Amino acid sequence: MELSPELHAWSEKLHAASLALSEAQHEVRVDKDARTPSLWARIVDYLFQTKAEKSEEQAATELANVQAQAQAFAGRWIVATAKASLAKDEPVYTRYLAQRGQVGTAIKRHIQIDKWRGLAQDAHSQLIGAADDCSSASTTEMIDLFSSNKAVSVISSISTSSAADSVRRATRALQALSEALPKRATSGSIAEPDDFLDLLVDLAIAPPLDIFSWINMGKLDDAADQCRKAAEKVEATLNKLNESSARAAAQREAEQQQLNQIAAPYILAAAKQVPSSFGVKAPTSLE
Repeated sequence: MELSPELHAWSEKLHAASLALSEAQHEVRVDKDARTPSLWARIVDYLFQTKAEKSEEQAATELANVQAQAQAFAGRWIVATAKASLAKDEPVYTRYLAQRGQVGTAIKRHIQIDKWRGLAQDAHSQLIGAADDCSSASTTEMIDLFSSNKAVSVISSISTSSAADSVRRATRALQALSEALPKRATSGSIAEPDDFLDLLVDLAIAPPLDIFSWINMGKLDDAADQCRKAAEKVEATLNKLNESSARAAAQREAEQQQLNQIAAPYILAAAKQVPSSFGVKAPTSLE
């Protein structure tokens, strides 16, 4: 089989580097044999790297470098050659392009769902944190009611202010999630069960949390309760998103496998043209 000029050039480089290493290894053996009669020479050989051993090390490094470069080139060559062959087979190429579109859609869907999942995780975490802060502030406030210590009063004030900040962050996180989630009118591309869409729509159109009124009235326990209820609602959505993300990942992988199967015969045909001395593995895809 006649090699392409580029593969032939790299094959020659590999042969030259391999030959140089073989020669260097031979010189090491000759050097060691020459040292056998002399105890001092053997001690020097044991304690220090000899000139022959250094040359062998350099030759091995050079071969490894050439091998890595040859493999990288061969990998690119296989892909380019396989693509060219595939493009000439019009019916298969048309199917390949259609399947590549399916892969792109699956990837976008997976990324989008994971983005919603990240927002839901943040909102849930912020709401739980806000609930805990409100409960803590309520406890401190109760202590302050039965204490004349000014330090306790200051701590209570700081705790209430911190709880309000936590609620603000939770509200922003919930609002970001609500705005990002699809409405039923725009969710046709999501391809999820109706109960999932109902849950998303329910959360998406829910009014913003009005927890500050409870804080302003000093009802921190009620504020904490409202945060926990909101967290439960977000958790239900998060669970759905986790399930949806797993399905989207599986679908993405399945679509990619189908694409790879279409390209596989062309990749293997190209890979067979690469000499075994390259030590290259055929790529699994053309992308």
